Amino acid sequence: MINYKLPIAAIGLTVTTLSYSDEIQELDTIQVTSKGLNSNIYNQTTDIQVIDIDSSYSHYSTVSEVINKASGVQVTQRGGVSKDTTIQIDGINLKNSLVLINGQQIGSATLGQASLSNVLVSQVERIEILKGSSSSMYGSSATGGVINIITKQDQNAISLTSGSYGTRKASISLASTNSSISSGLTLSHFKTDGISARIADNSDDDLDGSENTTISGKVDISLNPQLNFHNNFYYAQGSNHYDDPFGGETDQSSIKNAVVGSKLEFYSDNFQIIGGYSQNYDSSINYGGSTSKESAEEYVTRSQKINAYSQYGKENFDLLLGLDWKQDDIGDSKVTGNYAKTSVENKSINSQLSIKQGPILVSIGGRIDDHSSFGKNDTKNASLAFINNENKVLVNYETGFRAPTFNDLYYPSGDFSEGNPDVQPE
Repeated sequence: MINYKLPIAAIGLTVTTLSYSDEIQELDTIQVTSKGLNSNIYNQTTDIQVIDIDSSYSHYSTVSEVINKASGVQVTQRGGVSKDTTIQIDGINLKNSLVLINGQQIGSATLGQASLSNVLVSQVERIEILKGSSSSMYGSSATGGVINIITKQDQNAISLTSGSYGTRKASISLASTNSSISSGLTLSHFKTDGISARIADNSDDDLDGSENTTISGKVDISLNPQLNFHNNFYYAQGSNHYDDPFGGETDQSSIKNAVVGSKLEFYSDNFQIIGGYSQNYDSSINYGGSTSKESAEEYVTRSQKINAYSQYGKENFDLLLGLDWKQDDIGDSKVTGNYAKTSVENKSINSQLSIKQGPILVSIGGRIDDHSSFGKNDTKNASLAFINNENKVLVNYETGFRAPTFNDLYYPSGDFSEGNPDVQPE
C-alpha cells in the first residue's frame, strides 16, 4: 500500500479594508450558508459580495461568465460558452470552494468540485460570494470560500433571445403567493452552435456547440407565524461538444444535475431552530469520435445531507450551534475497473459566537468533522472588524482543510488499482 499525503493546507491570516456601503448594505437579507440562518454580526466579520441579477446581465449565458466580473475572482474558459472553466477566488481554485444552489451543495464527489459553466444566468436571482477560508463554518469544501446561487423564486417574467453563432435563449418564470403558500417556477433553455476553439479550423463541422435545459422551483408553506416549511428543487441536463486535445474527432459530453431540499424553521423573539434534508445528484458522461455513448464512462454522485441548527441572538450578541451528517455514494458510476469504496459519510458539529461592542465586532468559531475514511479533523476561526461610517477594517484568522475525493482515495487506475485510502486531507 502506498502512503501518500496531499500538500499541507494553509492557515490563513488576512487583513481587508472594505467600503461598508458597497459590501454590506444588504446584510440583513444575506443567507450565504447551507444553514439558512441570518447572523448580521457574523456576516459583518466576513468578506461577502452580492451580485443581483437584473436585465443588465441578460447578455450573459452562464454563471461562470457573471462571477468573472466580481472583484478578486478570475475565470479562465477553455473555448466558448459552457466549456470547461477554471475559477479562482482570491487565488484559490474553485475545487477548494463550496458551491450551493439555494443553500444546497452541488458537485461531483469523484472530482470534488462543481461546474458553474452549466448553470444558466436566466435561472438566477442573485449570487452570493463569501471569500476566504470558511471550513470552520461550512466544512472541508470551503477552504477557498462559498458561492451560493439563489434561483428565481418570486418573479413573473418571460424572455426570448437570439444572437450570433446560432445562439438561442428562452426563459419563463411564474410565481404565486397567498396568505400561507408561496410558490415559484422557472424553466430555461439555452442552445448555441458555438465557435471553433481551433484557430486553424473554422469549418462548420468543428463548431463546439452546447445545449442546456433547466427547471427550478420552490414551495414555501407558513404553518403559523412562528413555523415555516420550505421546499425547493433544481434540475438541469445538457450536452457539450469540444475539441479532442489530440487532434481527433470532436468529442462530446453530457451532464445531469438535480438538487432537492426541505427545511423546517421555527422562530421566536430571539431564538431560531432549523432542521433540513437535501439530496444532490450529479452525472457526467464524456464520449466522442472513438467512444459511443453506450460504452462511455459515467461518473455519478448521489449525496444526501441532514442538518440541524440553532441560533440565539440579540442586537449585539449571536450564538450559532449546528450538527451535520452527509453521505456521498458513487455506486451508480460506470467506469473501467472498480472503486475500492463507493460510499463515505461525514459527521460534524460546529459553533460560532459573535459579539458587537460599538464599532468593534468580534467572531470566534470552531468545527469538528469525523470522516469515515480519514477520521477526525478540527478547524477554527477568529475575526475582528472595525466599522466606522462607510469603511470597514477586517482581520481574519482561519484554519481549514480539503477532504480527499473518491478519485484521490479510490480511483481504479494504475498503481492505485486497489485504492489509496492512506491519502490524508490537505
